[in-house]
Amino acid sequence: CMLVFSSKEGFGEFSSLYRPDLMSQLYFVVTLVYRIALGFSMSRLNEVEEATITNVFYAIVFMMYLMVNVPYRDGYHNYRAIIHQGTQLVILSVTMFYRSMKSTSAPDSAYNIFTPAIIEIAAIFLCVGFSAGSLIYELYLKYVKCKQDSEQKPIDSEDGALNNSEIGMGNGLTPDQ
Repeated sequence: CMLVFSSKEGFGEFSSLYRPDLMSQLYFVVTLVYRIALGFSMSRLNEVEEATITNVFYAIVFMMYLMVNVPYRDGYHNYRAIIHQGTQLVILSVTMFYRSMKSTSAPDSAYNIFTPAIIEIAAIFLCVGFSAGSLIYELYLKYVKCKQDSEQKPIDSEDGALNNSEIGMGNGLTPDQ
């Protein structure tokens, strides 16, 4: 709630990752509403077999929103978010498959179908791997930026002290004036 209705200044880089348009800035809120609706549906409709169709529907609608909106400024963040959402969609679809198999097939045949579970595990590994790669790339970009910033700072004296404009005293005054 604070993120939506307060100044963006106190949130650091969080809101700067999104594009400046309204739909991109509302991505966090839309994601929160989606996950609350999904959690509510999963918890309240747990006994209803057809509820898994509703959960997959929520995931497909959110996936379409994400793919059309692409809310992040950097492309790799958009790819990461789409892979995460795709993994959620695979997990919900596999859950729907096994849930429907439970009522339509004999237990001995339903419990021996492993292909959907293997696809789900592969999707999870893809998601974790791409997230780790994105994190490493993000850390690399921060390292390069930090290195470039440190090379561009002028040194005032031989002992390595920064000049007055570097420490926020752009008027040329010394700290005791």
